[in-house]
Amino acid sequence: MMFSSAKPTHTLDEESNFDFHEVLSEKLPLPPKINVCIIICGTHGDCLPFIGLAHALQEKGHRVRIATHVVHRKAVTSKDIEYYPLAGDPKQLSQWMVETGGSLLGEARRPELIPQKTAMVNQIIKSCWPAVTEPDPDDLDEKPFIADAVIANPPCLGHIHVCEALGIPLHIMFPQPWYYGTKEFPHPMSGLTYAKKDTMAQRQKNFQSYGAFHVLMWAAVSNTVNEWRTKVLKLPLVALSEGVAQGIERANIPFSAMWSPSFVPKPSDWPEQCRVVGTFTSPKKSPQPQDNLQSEMEEEFPSFVKWLAEGPKPIFIGFGSMVIKDPQKIASIIKKAAQSLNCRIVVQSGWTKLDVEGDEIPRLCHNVGPCPHDWLLPQTCAVVHHGGAGTTAAGLRYGLPTLVCPFFADQYMWSEMVHRAGVGPSPCPVNKLTVAILEEKLKMLQDDEISDAAKKMAEQMAKEDGIQGGLEHFLSDLPRDNMLCDVCLLLGETKPAKFRFRVGGRELKVSPEVAALLKSIRMDYGWRDVLSSFRLLFLEFLCNRPANMTVSTNHGRLNNHKLTLNQTSFYGFRKIQRHAVATFGLGNVQTLRQGITSGFLGLLRHAFRAPFQLYSQSDRYARTHGAFGCLFGLALAPFYMVAVALYAVVYFFEHIATGCNNSFSGKRRLFLLDPSRQTKVYPFMNIDTELNLVKVQEGTKVRRAVCLLEAVDLALGLQALFNKAKPRYPQEHLHYRVVAAENLLRIINKEETTCRAFLNLDESEWTLFHNILSSAAKVDNLLLSFSRLCFIIKYVLTDRTERYANKMKSQRRSKRVRPSFSEIYLDEEAREKSASEWTSCLRRSSLTEDLKVSVCSLAGLPERIVEVDEDNLESGIKTGS
Repeated sequence: MMFSSAKPTHTLDEESNFDFHEVLSEKLPLPPKINVCIIICGTHGDCLPFIGLAHALQEKGHRVRIATHVVHRKAVTSKDIEYYPLAGDPKQLSQWMVETGGSLLGEARRPELIPQKTAMVNQIIKSCWPAVTEPDPDDLDEKPFIADAVIANPPCLGHIHVCEALGIPLHIMFPQPWYYGTKEFPHPMSGLTYAKKDTMAQRQKNFQSYGAFHVLMWAAVSNTVNEWRTKVLKLPLVALSEGVAQGIERANIPFSAMWSPSFVPKPSDWPEQCRVVGTFTSPKKSPQPQDNLQSEMEEEFPSFVKWLAEGPKPIFIGFGSMVIKDPQKIASIIKKAAQSLNCRIVVQSGWTKLDVEGDEIPRLCHNVGPCPHDWLLPQTCAVVHHGGAGTTAAGLRYGLPTLVCPFFADQYMWSEMVHRAGVGPSPCPVNKLTVAILEEKLKMLQDDEISDAAKKMAEQMAKEDGIQGGLEHFLSDLPRDNMLCDVCLLLGETKPAKFRFRVGGRELKVSPEVAALLKSIRMDYGWRDVLSSFRLLFLEFLCNRPANMTVSTNHGRLNNHKLTLNQTSFYGFRKIQRHAVATFGLGNVQTLRQGITSGFLGLLRHAFRAPFQLYSQSDRYARTHGAFGCLFGLALAPFYMVAVALYAVVYFFEHIATGCNNSFSGKRRLFLLDPSRQTKVYPFMNIDTELNLVKVQEGTKVRRAVCLLEAVDLALGLQALFNKAKPRYPQEHLHYRVVAAENLLRIINKEETTCRAFLNLDESEWTLFHNILSSAAKVDNLLLSFSRLCFIIKYVLTDRTERYANKMKSQRRSKRVRPSFSEIYLDEEAREKSASEWTSCLRRSSLTEDLKVSVCSLAGLPERIVEVDEDNLESGIKTGS
């Protein structure tokens, strides 16, 4: 019979109150150590905040690398953080931003800059791949590095592509709104005003500015990115209508906004995966500088420290990494304003030198070189700066009234936000600054109302910890349900899953150790065994129940060991491939409208490619075989033209069908007709070669190997139960499939006999398992991943594990050894059968008695099997042997 009609022998009492919050709600553990690559494109102010995040990750035990421009190498390596050089010159990029105003309209006004900027952006994109896969070329002692997760800011652009190639999670962190649109303020690069207007038209423009910017940006780099994807990353093309921003939104990639929620709260129309986590700054120092820091400053800037002590606190003016066209003009404006108001001003130069010192007595203006803001800002009474996110936050953290003179992009946003919060006057762009305007703004900075508002803002920001908020957001949004080895999870271990083991329609995530062991499994492929395997598979299909089987391995010291397992699925086609922790589905369509649009544009693109095969194929073969190759390519070209034309039609209907399915079926799919859209993890090494290295390095012991194989057996049975509940991808992502808890409960109620045979649970354990699923089914729309199901089974079998551990204590001659998986999960009859096989094997062996005792202790067998047989001993004495 296809399905068992047996009803469960137990039911959940409606009055019972089972508290399974721990097993159902607790987050799955992370692997103890992962490699995190932080990719940062930008100025010193963009790079510096991530150093604190890197230290926080290192304290958690993870390996961290920061990939950024060469000019920032010292800032990273001096903090004991691994480094990789990213392409691009941030100073040149900053200068271009100043010249164009950092807006789309400014770019259009300076078309001569576009080719140079595009070339540098392309270099930055391409350097993202070695940043996540190669050691630092300037550090010969660095160990090999392959990232397990990436944190990136948006300007590097190549982040999602390298993550897709490696199948690893991506997290975006940036102190500007970027990918996720909002009606509350426009995109920083759009050039729209940030002046507060609550009209419907303005709010709609704000939201549309995000899409407009990303469409133009993708159009500029799409050709280079697609060539890079196909030739280097081995990934499929991304259509013009399916850019990076759309892929990030559809994949629900988490975004941490690195600004204070007290300063600018999270927009109400942002999705759940977006959080305003706070400013990334080190813990606030005391207003009075520490003695050692003070002494350092006195040694490095003696005249400046003396000048500070001679009068009241000065006003700080600094423009950081901005490139100023006419620095002498700005310096003159500052000096004249100081003389007019008779106020003291300290100017800190960045990438542009501003010299404001003169011979007047008393001296009102003073220059200062690079020194920590944590020491300098508490010495001042107000700040004037360019409006960088980090500098703005630093001034507000110390309760300083702020005037922003923006240069470009997000600086206009922060200048308006400062004015809205009442902690500073209205902004004045640096190119419109005059002596009269600066005098007026400096007077306003001394207003009591602004000073009080700034102090209140500082009190609120002091309660926030941006680095901790970003760390928690990153760790909480990692796809933990897809990162751990299913087999090791059953054993209570947290090892990263690097491979997938597919057999008989079932699939497990496995660690390199388990993959190497499974690769070594071989079957006895005599004709009787082949017929037996087909018979067992047929019986399992017909009766819907597992049948016993015997496998043997050639894995090291486990060579030719026979092991009886329950799952016939070990027979048949077995495949080990690389595991993708994260699947982004770049270009995946979610609605019918998206499918029609993408399909039509793709049809046009491939249709135009078809005639060009006459040139491309002839040129391809001509380069290798000369004139004869050119003729050969021309002969092949018509076949390529037909193939490209046919693929264009398949592409069109594939997108429409996928969009229709994802819109109406409620079961999200990555593709329906074209399996080439399923990206594969980049093949650094042949899998067989890599697993052989794992096998040599780890040298799995006999007992460990048996334990793992029996855990695989249980996991395959659990996978069969999981598949019966019709798993699907959730709407939020394509990383892993889930099942509804109520569907799983319905299956085990309907087919209890089959399910218990697959899982080999006794009555009390089955009751506990049933109660947990019953509690889960009461929660509306609760979805369970396969890793969560393994976690539940491990929770169910906790008592049995402890019971057998106590039982085996007295049988251990050496240090305590964890009971084998067979001792935990096999019934008494199966354990005796397994023990008898080991016994006969040992008695036939040529091992010494001491070695036999050691093997018994390792395998958990009774030592009586090595006792001397007196009859054989007597006959041996008579024969003199």
